[in-house]
This record gives sequence, structure tokens and C-alpha cells, in this order.
Amino acid sequence: MRISRIRKSENDELYFNSCAVVTSEVLKLFCSLIIILYTNNFNINEFYNTLRFDVFNSLKSIILVGVPGLLYVVQNNLLFIALSNLSGAVYHVTYQLKILATAVISVIILNKQLSKIRWLSLLLLTIGAVLVQTGKSSQSTTSNSPGSEFENTDNFLGISSVLLACFTSGLAGVFLEKLLKDSKTSIWGRNMQLALYGTIFGFIGCLTGKEGLEISQKGFFYGFNSLVWLVICLQAIGGIIVAAVLKYADNILKCFGNSLSIIMSCILSWYLGDYSITLNFFIGSVLVIWSIFIYGLERAFPCSDYLLKLRLVLKRNSRNKIITKYKNLRESSSEASFDFSGYNSEVGNNYPSNINTQNNNNSNNMSNNKFKNFNKFIHPQKQNRDNNSDIDDVIPKGLQMAIISSGV
Repeated sequence: MRISRIRKSENDELYFNSCAVVTSEVLKLFCSLIIILYTNNFNINEFYNTLRFDVFNSLKSIILVGVPGLLYVVQNNLLFIALSNLSGAVYHVTYQLKILATAVISVIILNKQLSKIRWLSLLLLTIGAVLVQTGKSSQSTTSNSPGSEFENTDNFLGISSVLLACFTSGLAGVFLEKLLKDSKTSIWGRNMQLALYGTIFGFIGCLTGKEGLEISQKGFFYGFNSLVWLVICLQAIGGIIVAAVLKYADNILKCFGNSLSIIMSCILSWYLGDYSITLNFFIGSVLVIWSIFIYGLERAFPCSDYLLKLRLVLKRNSRNKIITKYKNLRESSSEASFDFSGYNSEVGNNYPSNINTQNNNNSNNMSNNKFKNFNKFIHPQKQNRDNNSDIDDVIPKGLQMAIISSGV
């Protein structure tokens, strides 16, 4: 996108920002229509019914979609303004504030509960995304290098545009996520609604904005070249993909994906001569990857019982050893009675139905102490648990002691 803003066309003029935004929205609208037609097997009647009952079924829903649609148009125009007034590195560094802005807005609007470890991962992600782009940009350090055609730039305008874009990005994404997940309208129907609003608002911007007079004199597609068309296509495809991410994931995970794309973008910029890879880039990349791991770790292990099950699966090869230990515990306890009926070889599926133990000797007391320590480890905040506790539903006490004894 930045290269398209600094490389002029054959007539030595840049294209209009608002025209590029409108063209991108029209292309996204066309793609959504084609996909809806394809999902209906190119049946015109079914296509019409889908538009009638899925896309334009509720006036309230259509009006609500206008909110993120307007915000996205504003955001796109702000980004073009920022790119026209800031270097690539400064733009990307400042724009990473949208990560924290999105998280805060998600907590406020969607009532998301983020643990301290996830807030830490988001902070690391922001720092890492900033570091990967603080390398020395050849365009910003060499005034006469190729691609430094900016002569009259306004840094304050560029920074202000980026900060507003951060807020509008987070607000539009969270609002759209709520709409996508709370309604039955298909993702392509929502994309079509968004693109329709984007086209309308974009045309209004073309007619009423400061570029309106120039557009009427020079033409809508003035300054367009193959590179500009490539950027427009990428913007349209990106808009469609974003809606899918918000439907099946959330805004915060989208931020992690964006950060990985930043690393790839920096590598490409280095290849094109607009970025110098430094130690900061390496450290920032490590922080981004590490933050993704930290954020996903809690998602992978949402509670201790799942962690325990995973440990059993990973130790599946040693299940025979566990059962042997279990039997030894039974034989070593003269006062204990065990029932193995209903137990099959799949660890974690069926467990002994009746386990009654009476501890009358030192060895049994030691086993009980191990079991108590085991429960404290699994549930540190639930010290006092009865015989019908969650952990006992997952694994019987005898098998828990066997696991401890076997070193799992």
C-alpha cells in the first residue's frame, strides 16, 4: 500500500484515496454477490430468496451494519492519510496501539474476561510488533533515495490519523463481531451489507471531500496503475477474510494474525530496500511468537482437569504400568476392596465403579498424603473437596494414587 502512495503513475500524479477506497468496496460487494450465487448453485430463484430473506430480512439489522460499515470507511481513509504523511516504520509502530485498543473495547462491549496472563501476552505482542519495525528504514534516513517523494508531509496529521484509525478499527471490529455472532445471517450476507454501506459512504466522501473537485476534473480512475489495482484487490480480499475471522474467532486473535503478517511485511520491505533488519527485529519477532504461545496456552488448558486428561493421553504408552501399580496398591492394602468391573483398556474412558479404602497402616497413610498433595496440585484453590468432586469424576482415587506412584 505504501509503495502505491509514493510511486506515481505515468502522468506523474498519485491516485485519489477516496476513489481507491470506493473501488475496493465495490469489488468486495461484487465478490460477495458471486459467492452467494455460487452457494445457491447459480439458481436465480434461490439467489433472490437469499438476498430477500437473509441479506435484507431485517431493517434493524441493516441499520446496525451501517455502524461498522461507516467506521471501516473512515478507518481506510485515515490509513491512506497516515501513509501519505508518515514513514512506513512510524506508521506501523503507531498503528500497533490498535491491539490494546481492541482488547479494552472487547472487555467493555463484549464483557470478555481476560486473565492477567493474557493481558501480559497482549502487552508483549504490542511491544514485539513495535520492535520488529523500529529498524532503520532506508526511505526515512536517506532523503534522496528512491521512493522519498514526500516533500510536504504533516507528521501531526499522520499521527492523529493513525490514532483515530486505532480506535475506529477496534470499535468497528468489536461491533461487527457482536453482529456476526448474535445473528443467523450468513457471513457473505454480512459482507455484502458492509460493502454496500462502504460503497455508499465512500461515494459521499468522493463528492463532498476535498478531493471532490479534482475528481470531477481529472476523473475517478485518475492515477490508477497496475500496482494500485493490486492494492485495491488485496484490500477487498482482506475485508472478506476479516469478516470470516470475526465470525469464527475474535478480534484479539485477529490482532495476533496481523502481528505475524507484520513480520512477513518487514521481511518483504527489506527485500524491496525500504527496511533494514536489525537486532530489534529479531527480538520483536521472538516476542510476537512468544506472546502467541502464552495467549494460546490458556486456551489449550482452560482448566486443570483438561490438563490432567492431556497428561494421561501423552502417557498412554505407560498405562499398563499405571494399572500394575494400581493392582499393587490393592494387594498391599489388606483392608481395601476394589472392583475392576467395567474398566477397559482405554485410560480415561471407563473407571472402576466402586472404590472403598480403609487406611489402617502407615503405607496407606502415605498413599493418602500423596493423594491429598495430588489434589492440592490439581485444585490449589479448592482444598476441601468431598467424595463427589470433579476430580473424582475424572479419575478415581486409587488410580490417582497409582499415577502419583508411577511418576506420571
